Amino acid sequence: PTATKSEYWYKTKYSVDPLDKALAKWKNPPTVPALAIPGPNLFIPTDFTLKTKPTEDLSVAPAPPDMIIDSDAWRVHFKKDNRYGQPKAYAFLQISQGQDLFGEGTTPHTSALARLLKASLQDALNEDSF
Repeated sequence: PTATKSEYWYKTKYSVDPLDKALAKWKNPPTVPALAIPGPNLFIPTDFTLKTKPTEDLSVAPAPPDMIIDSDAWRVHFKKDNRYGQPKAYAFLQISQGQDLFGEGTTPHTSALARLLKASLQDALNEDSF
């Protein structure tokens, strides 16, 4: 369509056309399989009720965790969840390598391998925690 009218202030050309044909197309759009609503997100909670009632006495200071293993290879602590009685775990790992990986013998190759190991561990451990 040709612009046959002019706007008052800036004299911009425009035209006015009926939308009957466009509206008919918009009422029955074609189906595009690539455009679809995604499935439900399993990580968005829907039930916010507590599974168990809190049992912890908040007037008493919490006790520190008990050390159940203390060796050269492991140091393991245990502390029961007194608030909800649910199992919970935290793991803190420190991987010590000899001088050949991080010391004087460090090469770009060993440095890249160490970064790859760290990234792989983080990816594997964080898979379902986002």
